[in-house]
Amino acid sequence: MSLDPDTPFALYQTHLELILRLGNLVQEGSRRLLSDSRRSIDRVAAAQRSETRRIQEARDWQDLQAASTTFAADALARQAEDFHRFAEHAVASQLEFAGHLGEALAEWQRATTGILRANLRTGA
Repeated sequence: MSLDPDTPFALYQTHLELILRLGNLVQEGSRRLLSDSRRSIDRVAAAQRSETRRIQEARDWQDLQAASTTFAADALARQAEDFHRFAEHAVASQLEFAGHLGEALAEWQRATTGILRANLRTGA
């Protein structure tokens, strides 16, 4: 059995396409994670600015205590919301990644099999 001289090139090209596609999937996941993190940071920063104003505007101990208690309770609630949101996004991103990974591997397998079949037909 002889190997068509174009077969190694086609296989190598197919493998590189798979590697690049996987890299794109990882980059997209990273971009989404960064975007979600930025939104979370922006929400926290806005809340802290609001709480800072509330503390600065306190005129007595009661106002100051109320502002600090509100700040602590709100911060805890925000952290719980952010964690929940992060977990939802992580699961959704992983499911999407797994789907795209399956598609990429299936396409790679079809392409590789097609190349090898064509080689068997022409080079056998």
